[in-house]
Order: sequence, then C-alpha cells, then structure tokens
Amino acid sequence: MRETGMLASASDYHTFHKFKPGGRKQAAQVYLEAVQVTLEAGIRPRLHLEDATRAPMDFMLPFIEAVMALAAPYGPDLRPKFRAATRWASACPMRTWPCLGACRAFSARSVRPG
Repeated sequence: MRETGMLASASDYHTFHKFKPGGRKQAAQVYLEAVQVTLEAGIRPRLHLEDATRAPMDFMLPFIEAVMALAAPYGPDLRPKFRAATRWASACPMRTWPCLGACRAFSARSVRPG
C-alpha cells in the first residue's frame, strides 16, 4: 500500500462532541498519532478534513502545519495530501475560503475540495 485515506473530522461538532472532554486539542493529537504511525509504515497519509469549511482557522492551520512538520523528515514520497471535504464546497470557490488556500500553499496539487 502506497497511500491511505484518513478521516480527520474538523468542525466544532466533531471535535467537541466526539472528543469529550479534550475537544480540538485531543482530536488533533489523535490525528497526529495516526499520521505518525502511517509515516513510520512508509505509507503516504491522505487526510480527509471532514466539514473543513465549518472548522475554525485557529484549529485547521496549526493542524495542517503540524502534519507537514511531522512528515518533513520522511521526504517528498510520503508528503501528506489533504482533501477538504464539506457538504457545500461546490458553492464555495477555493479562493474564497482561507484554509483551502493555506492547504494549497503547504501542499501544492494535494488539496482538492471535496
């Protein structure tokens, strides 16, 4: 296996209701641990940022930066990909949503609105 998709739910609903009591901080830690295991196995992580357009930027941007920093020592072959999944991305052009632009800056050609 060369690549695997990993669900990283990002909206407040997901991070606060599914990760009690830790919320965003716990969610990010769990996701980063999964990314680390994947990288150590030599598999490229593809993170599906579910409900990303409803997630706060103060969660999304540091999380994306942490993923990229974690993966940096593994080289370009394992560089993470990001998929910003949302129910209404088709109505929200990438240029109007700041996080998608930030993802693109970190991982050119790796971010696709879902």
